[in-house]
Amino acid sequence: MLWRFRVPIGIVLALGFAALALVSGLDRMSSARPALAASVPAFFRVYAARASAEAYLAAGNPEAALPQAALAVRNDPIDARSISLLGSAHFALDDADGARAAFTVAGKLGWREPLTQIYWMSVALGQGDYRVAAQRLDAILRQAPALVQRNDLLAELEASPQGRSELARQIVDAPIWRIPYFGEGYLLDRAAVARRAAVAENLSHDFGVRDCELVARLTKVQAALGDFAGARHVWRDHCLAPGADPLLGDGGFESASLTAQQTAFDWSWSDDGAIGIQLAPVAGFSGRALTVTTTGFGIRAFATRITVLPPGPYRARWRALTAVGEPASGITLSVACDAAARETRAATLIEPRTGRFEAGFAIPQDCPAQWLTFSIAPGSDMATLDDVAVLRQ
Repeated sequence: MLWRFRVPIGIVLALGFAALALVSGLDRMSSARPALAASVPAFFRVYAARASAEAYLAAGNPEAALPQAALAVRNDPIDARSISLLGSAHFALDDADGARAAFTVAGKLGWREPLTQIYWMSVALGQGDYRVAAQRLDAILRQAPALVQRNDLLAELEASPQGRSELARQIVDAPIWRIPYFGEGYLLDRAAVARRAAVAENLSHDFGVRDCELVARLTKVQAALGDFAGARHVWRDHCLAPGADPLLGDGGFESASLTAQQTAFDWSWSDDGAIGIQLAPVAGFSGRALTVTTTGFGIRAFATRITVLPPGPYRARWRALTAVGEPASGITLSVACDAAARETRAATLIEPRTGRFEAGFAIPQDCPAQWLTFSIAPGSDMATLDDVAVLRQ
């Protein structure tokens, strides 16, 4: 009885076509122009026979593909691609024994043949051997990290917790395909993005690998899709600095950058020409601090950070001093459930000497993410902001 593989044969064939190599000569040209295959004498056919076999398989005619693949094998019996096409033809004809025999031979000729790797990946999945399946897929993607069909193949492993864990195990070795894997989320639907986020969590939880740069774009895609909680999980596992405020993160601006927002939860800055911002050590503050100036009219927002806070009451605290060491009351805080909204919270000066302020706010039930925004009032002196924290009451 034919083994029912989980990876569709169409994916197998498409992958084979994508990997086709073009070389010189009439026979080799026929691999790019299958119509030329008929012009090549049978004795010399290798590439031509393979091109014909591929064309017949693509047209859904395995009966015609089988003799062409067999001819390619006879003329070059140690070519893994020809043998894999023979296996594909047997597979399409429901000849499980013939397919296995061909792919067994192809498998002994090296790991670089994609059709063979996909066949044995299918076998491993059918047997529940997720580790071997992931190893086979890794071998394919190391050759072609941007392969068009990669997402169909990856989905076979992403579909189960065991498969996701084994994918993470392969990523530990830093294969080149890990970069598009976590960076191409904008091409995927929400469910597929969530599965890749789960692999990112496996990478951290199961193998102790934290790589914020690797998963940064994934968090942005998750946030753009409205999955703020999922994005926060990935960010927490890979990007939250040890000892940082777990509700806010980087309240001291130690890892903030004025040139790029790496993740969805980094500080972002106003592009208002009336606002000046510097990140540098300032006397009286620990580490780096944010210094802001304004020359504009009206209150101007200058720094924003997204949070994902559960519903309930909170307090925000921060330090803000002018250049002469006085409390900078011109710095105000807004907490809103909409990126475009500004909901300023009444602040209380609780430590005049250090310039520590506090503002209370509450997160309602229908608020999956919040935008914390600091603004500066017109006419304010240069002010330094630091030690921002959020505390649950």
